[in-house]
Amino acid sequence: MKKKKIIIISVLMLVLVATGVLGAFLMFKSEEVAPIGNKANIDWYTEDGDEFIISTEEELYGLVKLSKYYDFSGQTIKLGADIVINDGNAKDWVKKAPAKRWYPVDGFSGTFDGQGHSISGVYAYGADTAMGLFANTKMNCVIKDLKVRDTVL
Repeated sequence: MKKKKIIIISVLMLVLVATGVLGAFLMFKSEEVAPIGNKANIDWYTEDGDEFIISTEEELYGLVKLSKYYDFSGQTIKLGADIVINDGNAKDWVKKAPAKRWYPVDGFSGTFDGQGHSISGVYAYGADTAMGLFANTKMNCVIKDLKVRDTVL
């Protein structure tokens, strides 16, 4: 009887682990980065590439999503256009939050070259939100030539 319980528990644990792995895979493929429904576009990225250009809000959210799995060491991400996350006046967002909340690029170790472009309308405010455009950057990380405007961090 004791052996049967151990086998049943082992099978249940295996099923739970398999379900978790499948769930993580599906989350990576279809997860919505922000609770307001912005889809993350990761089509621009390949593991073996050296340089990438992102030009849309969806591609920027894709960078956030990918940062959960990659640190971009030895890779360069270039901003190809100005990107606006939220419209409006950032001063008003302290009283009333805008539609979209920002979740930072995490553990970045590569080079992010803004090429003189800006990212604006970033709202990362509150106890449950990490502050900043990037969080937990590595020692060899380079962020350059980037403007951040109309933002609450």
